[in-house]
Amino acid sequence: QRDFNDEYQSIRDLSNQNLSDRIIRERLLTKTAFEFSENAVRGALDVLNGAIQPIEPTADPSDQIYLHNGIFYSFGVDASGFFEPKGGDHAARAAYNQDLNAIKYWNTVDPKGIYTLLTTIVDYAGKRVVCQSPVPGLFTSAEPKEVKNEETGEIELVDGDALTQVDYGYDDATNTIKSNPDFVKDMEPIRKALHYKKAKLENGEVVTNSEIKGMIGTDRRKYVIDLFSTTPLDVEFKDEHFNLEKENSYPHGQVVTRLEAVQEWWAHEAKNMIKEEAEKKGIDLSTPLKEGEEAPSVTIDDDKLLFTPNGPETDANVRALSKFIKSDLIPKFLEQYD
Repeated sequence: QRDFNDEYQSIRDLSNQNLSDRIIRERLLTKTAFEFSENAVRGALDVLNGAIQPIEPTADPSDQIYLHNGIFYSFGVDASGFFEPKGGDHAARAAYNQDLNAIKYWNTVDPKGIYTLLTTIVDYAGKRVVCQSPVPGLFTSAEPKEVKNEETGEIELVDGDALTQVDYGYDDATNTIKSNPDFVKDMEPIRKALHYKKAKLENGEVVTNSEIKGMIGTDRRKYVIDLFSTTPLDVEFKDEHFNLEKENSYPHGQVVTRLEAVQEWWAHEAKNMIKEEAEKKGIDLSTPLKEGEEAPSVTIDDDKLLFTPNGPETDANVRALSKFIKSDLIPKFLEQYD
């Protein structure tokens, strides 16, 4: 059985210090990802055709999960009920698309010490199958432990805890948000790229939306999963169009902003701040520099342009981003087709 995850992550560990190293690394990553997708598609069709036995055969068909040839398969539905307030299966389906796009972005930023999972989405015959390389240890339990049955008083053997658990972000098992200093440190490039503040917790801090989970695999690598909320919600769109009590409601509330929109808004606001600061100092930025003349120095406090990782509805910058999309980006995009 081919271990796609170990193969892929080992390639990511290769040096990328110079152009030659980067070219070799990218070729190997692309080759492995392509071969993973080929195997994932074949496996997904086998899942849909009933050729692979689920891990829990007695579970509801839409909730069943599969592990075959080192690839984890699940259906693109709201099996856990997490997305029920956001629109259930509609929100879950959108989230899987967002997760895939976010994985591509995280891989582009390439924060050292943080690992994403190989992921392929297969839509076939009206069903969506999500195929991923599992986090090492996620489906492996520790030794069984003895637990006293409160009703009978007898000692029973129960399965041990999974060897891999949530170390950063929201933990469903304990209903708490966890922090891990190693994740926080290694996620710094992502925090800066996405313009997030550091949010303080009782037990540390988070630098991304807490729905993003960090897990340390049995291979000691730090993995991130559930990346669908990498960017802030489009709160203006959600407020205006999503209300499950109305017949004409948008089907789900999992409406995150595009990565390009985040960068456009930040650049727009930073440019305005630079212009205002220059005017205060009496600097005319439109004046061309003379030969040998140094460019004037203008410093701004870009902390004012950072997003709060959680609570997007109350964050002024998240609200401003959402309004910018509606008032500026969409009209400019449509002008291209007038």
